[in-house]
Amino acid sequence: MGRIFGLKVGFVIIILDMLKTCLPIWISFFVLKYTPLNQYNMSYYGYLISGLGAVIGHCFPLFYGFKGGKAVAAMYGFWLGMAIFAGFSYWIFLLPLITFLIILYM
Repeated sequence: MGRIFGLKVGFVIIILDMLKTCLPIWISFFVLKYTPLNQYNMSYYGYLISGLGAVIGHCFPLFYGFKGGKAVAAMYGFWLGMAIFAGFSYWIFLLPLITFLIILYM
């Protein structure tokens, strides 16, 4: 989108794709926080399923004949959501981002 419509629109699309993946993780965080699964620390799997479901739905959307995006920004949103809500280190988000930016610069 950035190549076709410009840098500003591309940046907005990246942010929206990341939020599209963070939103299910955020919802599952609040839903699973008050369930009996939380006492066994099983809510982690709920975060994984909801986030990866959003990424798979981005790659293979039902309404577009299972032909979707490459899920780069959606995967960054998944890593960001897991870092914020599941308690992972922020390096899980920052290292791939730094690597991507270095490769993009080259």
